[in-house]
Amino acid sequence: MIPLLINNPLLLLFSVAALGFLLGRVKIAGSSLGVAAVLFVGLAFGALDPNMRLPELLYQLGLALFVYTVGLTSGPSFFAALRRKGLRDNALILIILLFAAGLTALAALALRLPATYAAGLFAGSLTNTPALAGVLESLKALAPANSPLLTEPVVAYSVAYPMGVVGTLLALALAQRRWGTPAGERGSAALERGGAALERGSVAGERGSAGFGQGSAGLGQGSAGLGQDSAAAGQGSAALGQRSAAAGRGSAALGQ
Repeated sequence: MIPLLINNPLLLLFSVAALGFLLGRVKIAGSSLGVAAVLFVGLAFGALDPNMRLPELLYQLGLALFVYTVGLTSGPSFFAALRRKGLRDNALILIILLFAAGLTALAALALRLPATYAAGLFAGSLTNTPALAGVLESLKALAPANSPLLTEPVVAYSVAYPMGVVGTLLALALAQRRWGTPAGERGSAALERGGAALERGSVAGERGSAGFGQGSAGLGQGSAGLGQDSAAAGQGSAALGQRSAAAGRGSAALGQ
């Protein structure tokens, strides 16, 4: 099986993606890894044999599609959020990045890690794949194609990435228990409020339809009454004409 995957990179790619997708749908204590499970499956396959690797073109294409889809989905809400709370949110993100960079620098000094490992550790702890790509592109300009320096950031990124994902999930779970209701309860409450509003809208629509029907009936009765008044006015006009003709004949007879 391993030689088959080594000789068929596309089969390896889709096998890892399929198994990672299935693993990401498994929920533990109400939380799941999502698409991040694909990375864990990839780490497991890579541990089986170091020759399991994909062509560089697939790596570059996957990164481009990842960045493109993130920008496409976040674009409409990005500028709206930037206008409302842009300064506060960007300041918070900057503080988080500086704090993570400080912790990475301290860990590198304490453990005497090379700069390549420190860069991969920083990118993995923030689960930032484009940052890892930037590190690798910078190293390619300085190191040969088969240099071990190109693998060191990837190794550190692979070690730190799972901790970044699990740590984020744990932090969100603790924050929800400490300061707010779970997202599921908020969603259920919003759904109930939406259902009640829909019922009120349906009742109002029925009342409006009934009122429209009554108004249409009143308009029909008014139109019928207007027709009767018009007929009576026509009859009065005819009688007036007859009287005028009789007066004319009387005047003629008086003249004779």
